Amino acid sequence: MDKNTLYRSLLEAVRELYEERNDRVQKAAYVIKAWQSANRVYIEGWASTDDEDRQKDDVPPEAFLHSLPAYFGAKAPLMLNHQPYQIGYLQKVALIREGKSSYEISHPDDLAEFEYQPVSGTGVYARAALTHEQAPELLTKAAGFSFAGRAKKRVRKATGGWHLIQIDPLEEVTLAVSPAVPVNPNALIMRGREEHASKH
Repeated sequence: MDKNTLYRSLLEAVRELYEERNDRVQKAAYVIKAWQSANRVYIEGWASTDDEDRQKDDVPPEAFLHSLPAYFGAKAPLMLNHQPYQIGYLQKVALIREGKSSYEISHPDDLAEFEYQPVSGTGVYARAALTHEQAPELLTKAAGFSFAGRAKKRVRKATGGWHLIQIDPLEEVTLAVSPAVPVNPNALIMRGREEHASKH
């Protein structure tokens, strides 16, 4: 075995070892709708879909079933760009498969219904309230949901990516401002935009 082949083999071994031990997952998807009412901005969209992403990973919505209650028990904070800076909170999340909701959970202090729930698709659909004073400005920079958590259960796919079976704990849901490249190309549905509306 020549030096170049050995070097490539070592790099591959290190990469595989890193991937086996590094179980932290971070994915992003773009927001579908956004609107403003009174002093708050609300956003709705896919927080995750089951499409294979650019890293060849896929995450079924059921992967979040065990971690969502704990996250909402902590008042479901919405952070900014994966930084320790809260700008709002999740009001409601649904696990959807082929357009049908199999599980829903709501904020304990602020119940709300979806305004734009899709009639098709599979993934984690979320509604959030942005309470920060600069929320409208953030949305003009292109905003999307992103999550981070631990892959408690996963299996390697033939394509080289991971099938993530269980995300637990769900460590964070964030508003990702101007992500350079969305991890999941099929989650990019519509750029978030501010729509003035009166909600009663």
